[in-house]
Amino acid sequence: MKKAINQSTMTWFMSGVSLAALAFMIFSLFCYSNVNHQIDAANSARFELTYNAEPFHERFRISDKRGARLCRYR
Repeated sequence: MKKAINQSTMTWFMSGVSLAALAFMIFSLFCYSNVNHQIDAANSARFELTYNAEPFHERFRISDKRGARLCRYR
């Protein structure tokens, strides 16, 4: 003969699982927000570095005797 689970026990169990899933989702959102902020800061620093370095690239660009640029990026 099978032993049935009481309905209130099942309700408590399902509520606990739901709360655990909710807590995990909140934790995941906070982690995502933190990582997203770090990526934005890194992209901003990268942009500022390349933007500020561009005048130096233009000033010190090397050319050969025919005037052709040897830099392959432009």
